[in-house]
Amino acid sequence: MRAPIFVSLMLVAMPWLTALVQAQEESEKPKGVFGLLGKLTNPAGNAFIYKDVAGKEWKTKNFKHISAEEGKKFQEALDAKNGFRHYTFGMTAEEFLKVAKAHKENFQRGSALGLDGPDGTWVQAVGRQYLNRAGAVIQYGFYKKKLAWIHIQAESQNEHDGANAVAAYQGIADTYGPGMIIHAAHPKKFDSGYGGVFWFSDKVEIQFYGAYDPSAAMKPKGRLDAGVTEERAGTFYIEIRSKEFLKDYFVTARKNAKAGM
Repeated sequence: MRAPIFVSLMLVAMPWLTALVQAQEESEKPKGVFGLLGKLTNPAGNAFIYKDVAGKEWKTKNFKHISAEEGKKFQEALDAKNGFRHYTFGMTAEEFLKVAKAHKENFQRGSALGLDGPDGTWVQAVGRQYLNRAGAVIQYGFYKKKLAWIHIQAESQNEHDGANAVAAYQGIADTYGPGMIIHAAHPKKFDSGYGGVFWFSDKVEIQFYGAYDPSAAMKPKGRLDAGVTEERAGTFYIEIRSKEFLKDYFVTARKNAKAGM
């Protein structure tokens, strides 16, 4: 996981993410916004490989049909937001603190979540936080003194602690569409490679992972299930990453890894 930095917020609904699109002929080359709006997509899914800002390759698959028009709207909304709540990727720490003060939000310095060292640091929102009614811990990551990364995870780590993961996912899907199911393109041995749900646009990518899979069919209760307590997904984590401001970070991290640093 990751760690914190300094300010308080009340997250209600979370505008985020994207979905992919409907399309035309499978033989036709992708075209349109981000090269995806002309691609044939449907609930059965045409899978394709997407490389995230960290350089990891994912097999993507649609699980809900949306139109090309909806897909374009969702991706444009994600680029227009380019951040989270009232914070925009690329804003300096000074600008971040001004906005935080205006919204009466407080933060505390946090330990490293991955942006450790002189060029990276994290701050964590103080006080009870919510993401679409789900209790959450929210952290903001700065790289080279600019906001570049946001990490959100369930306040409770009990997998069956209410419908937190469902609410968190829905907070994103309501604004940015259903997203795409992803699996690692090169999973390790004995690893399913399931990576959760992904949304992306030119500027931003979001990954949702938790004890809830929106593509799984809901199993209806039978007569013998009467009186049985329903277990609802609770845990989740969400990464919102700037493709522009984190590119250098991951390039450097890969170079350091190869050099054994």
